[in-house]
Amino acid sequence: MFKKKDKEKKKKVKEEVSQSPKIVEQDKTIKGGTRTLKDLLAVPVDKSNPDYIKVGNKYIKSFFIHGYPSTVRVGWLDHLYNYKKDADVSLFIEPSDERDAIEEISKKITQFQTQLRIEEEKGINKNITSLQKKLDDSIALRASMEQNSEKLFYTKIYTNLYCNDVDELEKESQTITNFMKSRNTEILPNFLQQDKSYLSCLPFGACYSNDPYRNFSAGALTSCFPFYNAEISHPNGVFIGLNKPSNTPVFIDPFNRDYLPNNNVSVFGMSGSGKTFLTSLLTMRLALNGVNTVIIDPESEYIAMTRQIGGTVINLGANSPTRINPFDLEEEEDTLANGTVVKSVNLNEKVADITNLIGVMVKDLSREQESLLAISIRELYEKFGINDNPDSLYTNEKSYDENTGQFFYKGERKTMPTLTDLWNLIAEKTQDPDYQVLIPILNALKMFKKGEVYGIFDDQTNVDINFKNSPVITFDVGNLEEGTLRPIGMYQCLSWVWEKFVKKNPDQRKMVLVDEAWQLVSSALPGSQYTAAFLDKASRRIRKRNAGLIIASQSFNEFRDSSLGRAVLTNTSLNILLKQKQVDIDAVKDVFALSDGESQALLTARVGEAIIKTGQESAKIESIAFSYEYDLIVPDHLKK
Repeated sequence: MFKKKDKEKKKKVKEEVSQSPKIVEQDKTIKGGTRTLKDLLAVPVDKSNPDYIKVGNKYIKSFFIHGYPSTVRVGWLDHLYNYKKDADVSLFIEPSDERDAIEEISKKITQFQTQLRIEEEKGINKNITSLQKKLDDSIALRASMEQNSEKLFYTKIYTNLYCNDVDELEKESQTITNFMKSRNTEILPNFLQQDKSYLSCLPFGACYSNDPYRNFSAGALTSCFPFYNAEISHPNGVFIGLNKPSNTPVFIDPFNRDYLPNNNVSVFGMSGSGKTFLTSLLTMRLALNGVNTVIIDPESEYIAMTRQIGGTVINLGANSPTRINPFDLEEEEDTLANGTVVKSVNLNEKVADITNLIGVMVKDLSREQESLLAISIRELYEKFGINDNPDSLYTNEKSYDENTGQFFYKGERKTMPTLTDLWNLIAEKTQDPDYQVLIPILNALKMFKKGEVYGIFDDQTNVDINFKNSPVITFDVGNLEEGTLRPIGMYQCLSWVWEKFVKKNPDQRKMVLVDEAWQLVSSALPGSQYTAAFLDKASRRIRKRNAGLIIASQSFNEFRDSSLGRAVLTNTSLNILLKQKQVDIDAVKDVFALSDGESQALLTARVGEAIIKTGQESAKIESIAFSYEYDLIVPDHLKK
């Protein structure tokens, strides 16, 4: 019975085995028509073009370094590592067998000696120098290897370039090729092997392309590696926060000319990113380093901090008694190489400044109106006895000294013109038919005269500010009406500070912080062409006066969309980027040449986290405030 069952069991198994190939084949057919997880995750790939491949929505060209310079130094591949567009670089390194390497070098030496002898016998001189150098280098390398002081490695280098369209890919490919050629390096697209070369650059640790290796000594190979400095640490700088990856302190010094070409700083971050807190922290710490700062504050956010550290707050508004005269003019001080201080007056610059202010007030000026207005403003100063001579700013009235019994010149400051004086002069000049084009300006300026609805800009300055000894001075323009008066107030404050603060004390390091500076460059606000022009001028010329400009803004696109705004960014060497809005990130990435990882970090950054960009250097930081600094910056009603 058991034997019978055993026979039946064997028969059944035999039948199943005989049928299994059909079952397996059928199973393969079913599985072949089913999408796997890999199929769902994989992006579409187009390999139809021999010059590039398309992976997803990216066009990729893969390159192979075919020709190398005779000598290489540390950083010779930095252009590839730091390329402004997305690019990957892969190095494949194989150690050589020492015996084989020495034997190979000996063969090369024999080959060079033979070629050299042949050319000398034929009298051909054009290649003798290069052959002799190759021979000498090979002999030196062999000697080093025989003494075990040098090793030989076989290396090949690939790079992938990623672009959004074919035209951009071709343009960037040409840029890379030409630049590397200028460094005596031949980099070629891997024709007909784009897919294999592309895979070789991916982080698989495998080379799929069979391109030839190039021999490198250990010293030369060392120069191929990227040596990044993710640390920003300026000597004598102020502590701004901790480097996130390394947890090391980050110090910045806008005035250190060894690291930065100018003193300008930009701070961009969306609302709630910690922008005001960080700029307040920077201002306080710069003050400890002897840097005085003037703040143009359109949101009344710096008042508490300014008062806490013994600074001065100047409130401008309809209900404030404080007035500053936009016509105030100061002599400019320059220190010569021998230490002599020379004073001068740039009246033309002041005339242009007042012309632009009138443009902000009336919203627009024609070229003819600008010309006639400038002539009128200069004539007004001349009526007050003021010209390009610094002495013209002072009276020459004699005064008697009872103690000495002698007369002397007082040298008191002359009274400056006001907006009413200009209005009266224009009203007089419009009687002339050639000046009647200024009548619309006369009508528009009437509401800005003293006693009228917007008359706060028409008066003599009635505040005496000690710019030299006050660590921070804040001009609070938050009470000015946002649509019309605030841009005028910001412009007037910036212009007045330029005269009274920036031009003075050339040995004193100074900073001018303009918060929400987008209001000066936004085309949506009246007179932006004039306010943006002044901001641009300040960014370019402030360095010569031992001063720097800090622009802080939550709206980056306003700067990107303005030609003068972009010019301001070009003249800013230290950039601090906090959390960004989705609508701004593409513009931020493009202007500051951020990597994809840096862009993503700015979208997800927490309050106080930022990326600092200084030229080619960048560092991800977290701003750190000590408890006493927190108490100084944050008003009591906002403290948790």
